[in-house]
Amino acid sequence: MTSPIDLRDAVVAELKVLMPTVARNIEGHDGRIDADAIKSWIRTTPAIRVAVLGARRIVPVGNGKVDISWIVGVYAVEKDAAAAAGLTTAVIINAEGNQRALENVFTPQDMRCDNLHASTLERAGVTIWAATWTQTIRTGVDALAETGVVPTNAFASRSPEIGEAYRSDYRDVQTGEAPPDE
Repeated sequence: MTSPIDLRDAVVAELKVLMPTVARNIEGHDGRIDADAIKSWIRTTPAIRVAVLGARRIVPVGNGKVDISWIVGVYAVEKDAAAAAGLTTAVIINAEGNQRALENVFTPQDMRCDNLHASTLERAGVTIWAATWTQTIRTGVDALAETGVVPTNAFASRSPEIGEAYRSDYRDVQTGEAPPDE
């Protein structure tokens, strides 16, 4: 089952291939950015950090499965605003239609780029741009899909009277009929 961390790590791996000159400074980040994180990023420009920021929508789709739309944020730290915007643009182009070869992952939606300019960053000689999107992962347990067998009938009995010795006590949960003789 694909997790949001699997998604984050797949984005990191793809960006390292896409941007080999920045690859050594492309890493996963465990959440939202704060002043301490930015201080460490400033020392390693250019730098890219990828984070899963939370879930925007959670939609049950049946059979024990749920679609969770995760918010992915990619932060580009550069000394030059044009360079940061360029990195962020490359990230968005890469994200378009990209399911990252992960199981039960849908294409990105709600893509955007934002300039996170701040005077404190300017004084430090850097700028940060962010690319964000939502990417849905279908997750959950579907017991019937695991074996690929869909039963035509489901039978139940009272515990502890279960098993082959009590076959005649079982009833079809929809019709109330006893199971057929073998």
